[in-house]
Amino acid sequence: MAGADSYELLVSTNTSFTNPVITKLGTYTLPATAWQSDISLDYDTTYYWKVRASGSSDYSPWSAVSAFTTEPPEPVASSPSESSSSAAPSESTIPDWVKYLAGALLLTMLAILITVITLTVKVFRF
Repeated sequence: MAGADSYELLVSTNTSFTNPVITKLGTYTLPATAWQSDISLDYDTTYYWKVRASGSSDYSPWSAVSAFTTEPPEPVASSPSESSSSAAPSESTIPDWVKYLAGALLLTMLAILITVITLTVKVFRF
């Protein structure tokens, strides 16, 4: 419509637009032909929409009804505890710092053991 300064939009889950999900009418009209919804829509659902232009004192006829379908939700990856026993073994879940600490303790114990054996041998030689 020539001279349009806003647009009214209706979005509903049925073509009769009873209980619309999105209503942009009156003081809530859209100032442009593009709009990004801030309203969450249901997954895997078909929505019907129509729009009309409005000017200072006139409205265009409603557009033909169009539709879109939202996508189904993304599948959620299963956690390692939910995987089957036939699955390949996963990597170790022990943090690296624990491995390094265990290695350091083993080396320390080995060094102490060698020192004790060496001192024992020297004491018994004398």
